[in-house]
Amino acid sequence: MSKYLNKNGTFNHGKWQRALNESVNEANDYKAFVDEIYKAVGVIDKVLAKNKPPKVPKDIWGKLYGLAGDMTEWVDELVSNESVPEGKVNETKFEPGAKYSNDFDYQGMLEYGATVKLSTVEADIKQLYLLEESFTDVNYHKEVEFLSSALEFHESGQYPQAQKELLKFNEACIQTLKDYE
Repeated sequence: MSKYLNKNGTFNHGKWQRALNESVNEANDYKAFVDEIYKAVGVIDKVLAKNKPPKVPKDIWGKLYGLAGDMTEWVDELVSNESVPEGKVNETKFEPGAKYSNDFDYQGMLEYGATVKLSTVEADIKQLYLLEESFTDVNYHKEVEFLSSALEFHESGQYPQAQKELLKFNEACIQTLKDYE
């Protein structure tokens, strides 16, 4: 994992994601293998459909049928994971509340975090909670600790302290963006 660390020791999700996408591309090269798995699942499905209990014991039939379904889902997931080519901008623009995906917009999340402001408007506060969820979901704990503190201070009515913590959050996001450059 050390090959995915930035100069300052933080985890570089972008580099890790590119490496992951390369391995997915290699997996996509095994189309013939994937086709064979689909054929095997089809055969298993036909055999099981003709030999439902009592010919095949219920527990074994259920396990085999479940395995066939699991294999199909695994292959579908493997084939559908398409990488974002080097230099191409992610198609998915970051929105607060977004969860990890293969094309998660880390830079968009950090840019959003670098500019977000504290408000007393309830809808804006909800957006901050969604933003907190996104940062936590993709393991940006160093940055989100300030946002979490800001939200806690806001809830307790300590607005000046909440504002200070949010400014720290903005700065942490800016610093992480600089580290990626």
